Amino acid sequence: MALALNANPYVRTKRSTPQIMIELLIGLALVWITSIIFYFSQGKGLDGLLAILNVVICVIACAGTEILFLIPKWKKEAGHNFKSLLLKEFNSFGYISGIILALVIMFSVEPIFTL
Repeated sequence: MALALNANPYVRTKRSTPQIMIELLIGLALVWITSIIFYFSQGKGLDGLLAILNVVICVIACAGTEILFLIPKWKKEAGHNFKSLLLKEFNSFGYISGIILALVIMFSVEPIFTL
């Protein structure tokens, strides 16, 4: 009995994961920029600043958490330096999870306090 090796049935294009993630990042950035413009155009400058700050904090938190989990694996590699750790973080796309989290929080949760 011969083993037949064929391409997976769901593989249709030659797009790679980084290309797909860049497209996703562009789409999320457009949604984020639109929300910032919306909040500033409503005359709520503080809400516009909170929309910017919300995404920044969530991206830093998600990327920082992922770096904490990457450090043990990174230390086992030969010739590890900080640049290689940041490159691993950039290639794992944890910051995209931070943007998605921030946009979900921004559009689904009413503000707890108002100024």
